[in-house]
Amino acid sequence: MRWLTTWPWEALGNRAKVYGAYDAIIKRVPGHPDAVLGFVEALGGQLLFGIYTDEPVRTAFIAAGLEMIARLDPATADYWRTHMVRGLLHTCANDFDAAKKEFDIALTLDRQIRSLVALTYIFCL
Repeated sequence: MRWLTTWPWEALGNRAKVYGAYDAIIKRVPGHPDAVLGFVEALGGQLLFGIYTDEPVRTAFIAAGLEMIARLDPATADYWRTHMVRGLLHTCANDFDAAKKEFDIALTLDRQIRSLVALTYIFCL
């Protein structure tokens, strides 16, 4: 995966095929914000709901997701979804202060996503 330097593939087991398919999508549209954010959001959802319980694996996935977001075009920095997904990853890392900050930024950028962010924001309270 050229678009990501650190990725613990060995921890994925059977899920590697699914992530491999996502890798193919991202390679077709490298750096496309919605492709990258969709992948990281799906991973964050799995982390949030406890699919990965091994702490070193969780930590590696969170770091990898944050790295992927950091590599996006700077023009996406004020895209509400960027902050929402980053907040989701911070929530998974139990860094609730950072998560709250990201969710607050997301809410200021697009009022129509209040319900989506609010669902994730509950975990920060």
